[in-house]
Amino acid sequence: MFTIDYNNVKVSDYLRLLAHYKLPNKKQRRLIENRFVCLNALFKKEGEYSGN
Repeated sequence: MFTIDYNNVKVSDYLRLLAHYKLPNKKQRRLIENRFVCLNALFKKEGEYSGN
């Protein structure tokens, strides 16, 4: 098991990705957003199992 503060991941890494790629392409931006949504769902599910 690993512990991740998802708020930090979302704020710092997501914004860094946006800044790095500048994302002129909406499809690329949506791919990154979808990846974060999936990570968020995974972490929430992990939290429920661990009793948070």
